[in-house]
Amino acid sequence: MDETSKRLPELYLHPVELLRVVPLTIQFRGLEEPDIKHRDPDPDQIEITMYRTKFDEKKGSVFVVLGASLSRKEDKADSSAPPYEFRIDIVGEFRSREPSITKERLEEWSQRVAPFVLFPYLRSLLSDISGRCGYRPLDLPLLSLPTRSALPSAAQRASAPEKPTNTGTVRKRGRRSSK
Repeated sequence: MDETSKRLPELYLHPVELLRVVPLTIQFRGLEEPDIKHRDPDPDQIEITMYRTKFDEKKGSVFVVLGASLSRKEDKADSSAPPYEFRIDIVGEFRSREPSITKERLEEWSQRVAPFVLFPYLRSLLSDISGRCGYRPLDLPLLSLPTRSALPSAAQRASAPEKPTNTGTVRKRGRRSSK
């Protein structure tokens, strides 16, 4: 386990503020007439990108850009090809007023945690734009970030009793019966 992985849970506890979220790029191009028969694009076709700026000493903040894009690989229309292309980027400005948070820690936080903070904004904007263009609103899958309270501490793991194993059998109808 590398040093960053060991320190990752403590990164989630930093008092970092999201100052603003602003759309940076919104491009949407319909390639076919909107039709209820169009299937939603496969989420694997959507490319999610992220980059951040260096810590701005003057403002005391860091900017993180999160984007999503989808483009048709070929011009040919086939049933699995998406009926549109898009590129949406949003930028979030993060700052910490805590003196205990160093520039390096804020940059590390912005690399690992900030995308999870910005993702709901990107997801909402993409759904809204695709719906307003006449297509079914596209919903990106949800992301989940484990919280520190959900992770047991080393002391809790050591003192926890072993979980009993299930000794029941399963019938065809899915009901349990014990031996």
